[in-house]
Parts: sequence; structure tokens; C-alpha cells
Amino acid sequence: MKVTIQKEKDSSITEDITLELAKYTIFAGENNSGKSNLIKAIRKHDDFKSYNQIFVPAKNIQPQDEEAKATTVSTDFFKLLKLIMKPIFNKEEMLNGLLKGFNNSEGKKEFINAVNETLKNFGVENHEFDVKISKEEFEESLIIKKTKGIVKDLYKTEVTEVDLENIGMGTQRLIVAALIRYYEEKKINEDEKVLIIFEEPEVYLHPKFKKGLYESLLRLSAERENTMVLITTHDPYFIELGRGQMIYRVFRDSKKKDATMVEPMESNGLLGYKSDSEINYLIFGIPSKTYFIELYETLLAEHETLLADSDFTNNYEEKNDEENEERSKYSKLNQWIKTQDTEEKIKIEFEDEKKNNPKISKLRYKLAHPKEKTVSIKEEEINNGIKELKELLQVIRAVRK
Repeated sequence: MKVTIQKEKDSSITEDITLELAKYTIFAGENNSGKSNLIKAIRKHDDFKSYNQIFVPAKNIQPQDEEAKATTVSTDFFKLLKLIMKPIFNKEEMLNGLLKGFNNSEGKKEFINAVNETLKNFGVENHEFDVKISKEEFEESLIIKKTKGIVKDLYKTEVTEVDLENIGMGTQRLIVAALIRYYEEKKINEDEKVLIIFEEPEVYLHPKFKKGLYESLLRLSAERENTMVLITTHDPYFIELGRGQMIYRVFRDSKKKDATMVEPMESNGLLGYKSDSEINYLIFGIPSKTYFIELYETLLAEHETLLADSDFTNNYEEKNDEENEERSKYSKLNQWIKTQDTEEKIKIEFEDEKKNNPKISKLRYKLAHPKEKTVSIKEEEINNGIKELKELLQVIRAVRK
């Protein structure tokens, strides 16, 4: 679905933003990049007015102060609870049972008979008193409001039940996720349009629970035709899990007075395929070992292609020793790197004065062949290596053109 978010006053969205929303869409970016403003704009967009929206915010899902509790039925958690409970607990069935139990109770009969007997003694002959519960005035919202979330405590303590609002936020959010999964599995209101927005699903969660939550949300979007799921995150693990989904980088554009902008993470990298390590580097600036290795192997493959090109003059010394064939492949790359430095096409760091051993090649070896006694590799080394590899890839691609 294509939607255009209009620029807003008093918001970081000062430029129109056009989005191609998939069934499952991830918005990733650093803090204060404008993800929350983007979600607010999507929620009130005209195209989603017909959708039943379930919003799970990053903040506490339960009201804590007394004023908030007075209007608890309007909170997002209770909106979700109402959505799920409504088709399960039939209003008529509940009220009929309540009315029957009340009207037939011995206590009520005794009370009504006693009052009416007194009225007769007063001389009232044509009226009788009764009490009833009005179906018309018994609102569904009251049923939901009075439905209390309870968590049974299975620890070996004297506590047996805990109010939902008094347990950890991680557990609260997992309970919400479990409710959403039930909603999907039971195919509740399957034909209605639903937009589920889960803000920062990683918040308060132990890593082992993140995968289960991600898979529940993905299944929900995949198996319900009219359901869309949006998540916001600044967790690299959710990028790793969702690398096959639509991912947008959310950022502030300094060229546009720090306006919030988005960029799809599809084909704007150097690897030529969708890599979560590259996406995390582009979005969060994380210089991972995996990304370094991927860049190095890409450079090596493109260098081999360059050598095989008949239009390319190879001035390297050939090595005929079959045992050294694999090593020769890396040696030729090192010679090519040295040439780029000598010709000042790019500045490269070397291990020796003769410039036979580029530091990036040594770093690649250390990462690919780790040993217990190997000195730990600093993030700065990996980051510098990634920068050099990116520049070398740009050089070799310019040659191949």
C-alpha cells in the first residue's frame, strides 16, 4: 500500500514522505530520528481510518495513576482486550445469565416480598415494587473496564495473584503478544481490516523472547489477509530477524534542516544482496565482523572477475604451485591493493614498510581463523577496515566500467 504522509506543524516531519507499506514493515533508526512522529502520522492517515488499530506503545501498557485508571477503558491495552473479548463474551448471554441468577435468587424474592407486604399494610393496592438490571444501560465498555488483568504467580512465595499493572513491563508486553497470537489463531473478526503497530518490541525483553515475538507478529501479517503489522526498532537483532521484510531507515536529513526522512533498505548497499549486517551498518553505524568479512569476500570475487577479463592487462607474477593456488588468490588481491595505494587512488594502511601486507588482509585472516590466544580485535580496527574496503570496491567498480 502506498501512502503519502503530509508535512506537519510542530513535528520533525517537515517534508512530505511517501511510503510503500508492506504486510510487515520495519521502521528502524536511532533515538530522536522521528519514528514516533511517523507512527502518529500513519495512525491518523485517511487510508487507515477504516482499520481497527491495535497500538502497543513502548511505554507502560497499563495506567498507573488513579486519574488514568478512571478512564482505563480508553487505554491501548484495554482496546486490545475489548477487541479480543467482544466476540468471545456475548453481551446478551452474559446479561441473561446475570438477570436469571439475580431474579431467581432467594435473597431478592425475600427482599421484594417484604417491601410489597409493607406497601399493602400502608394501603397501596394497585402497585408493587421491583428491581431489575437494565440491558439497555449495561454498556460493553463497563464489562471490559471491570475485567481485571490478573497474573498467577507460580514462584514459591505466598503471593498467588498479581495485578497486571504490577508485573514487569517485559511480561506485560509478552502477554499482549500472546493475546494478539490468540486473536490470529482463532481467526477473530478475520474479515475486518486491522493495523497492528508494535513500538520498540525489544523494550524490556530478554533476547530469548525476541524471536518468538517477531515470529508471532510475522505470522499475524502473513496469515490474515486484511492485517498489516508495523514495528519501530533500534535493535540490530530485529533487523537480523526481519531482513527479508520491508525495512525503512528513519533519519534526520541535515540537508533539509534535520527533517525526518525515510530510505528503503533494498538495493542501496555495496554487497549486491540484502544483508542484515550491512543494513545495521547503514542505519546504526555498527561495524560488525560479519560485515567486514562480507565486504572483503565481495572485493575478492570482483578482483577475480577483473583478472579473468580479457580486456584487463594482468601484470602480476603467475604462480603455478597448485598448493599455493588459494594463497595466490589473496596475494594477487594484496598486490592490486598495493598498486592502488602507490598510484594514490586510495590511502591504505599496511603492516610493513614495503607495503606487502595490507592491514585489512591481516584483519580478514584473524577474523576468519580465530585462535584462543589471538588478541581481541578493537571495533575501531573493524570500522577502519570497512571504510577502506568500501573505497576499494568503488575503485574496482570504476575500473570494470
